Amino acid sequence: MRTLQSLIFCSLIVSVLHADAVPACPADETAQYYELFANGNKCSNGILNFTNFNFEVYQSSGGAPLTASQIDLTPIGTPDETGVTGFTFTGPDGQITVQPGEDETYIFSWLFLINDSGTAGGTSLTINPPGGDVTITEYFCLDSNFQNNQYDGSAPGCTTSVEGSGAGVQVVTVATGNLFDSITFNPRAQDYANVMTVVQLIGG
Repeated sequence: MRTLQSLIFCSLIVSVLHADAVPACPADETAQYYELFANGNKCSNGILNFTNFNFEVYQSSGGAPLTASQIDLTPIGTPDETGVTGFTFTGPDGQITVQPGEDETYIFSWLFLINDSGTAGGTSLTINPPGGDVTITEYFCLDSNFQNNQYDGSAPGCTTSVEGSGAGVQVVTVATGNLFDSITFNPRAQDYANVMTVVQLIGG
């Protein structure tokens, strides 16, 4: 897998300027993201503020997994863009790869908060043509939290949303032979969403 691109589709009803401006999300290592933008410290991309970044190697066999310092996040979109915003994930030499006989599972998670009177209406996920067997699943709890913040090998559940609905986790998945997926959020995210991305690579 060379690159992973995660996008969120947003709409903005009213744009309001705030004195307490949030810095734009930088192009930087994942390690820097969960050092600088964790525990409520935020960066902005489009009408979304991102925080609570986390990364873990969930499973590793047959080789040395990549570290958070070897995986880069690059924001997509501009600070004033209201249509599409998100991140591209890349590894060393622009690739996130495994060697033959090597299996790796990486977990990326974060929270996004919606500025002003906007909403988030959907998401898409895409990867460049991979080598080997790759499956990437992205889970969203809209206006709610994951019941268990730790991935346990199965799809996480969501708590009741702040609006009182019991909507379940919303999911996009890409894999070898299926390089793009997208969904329309139902219902739309009104305030925030928790996101968990599970990257599973099996060397051919």
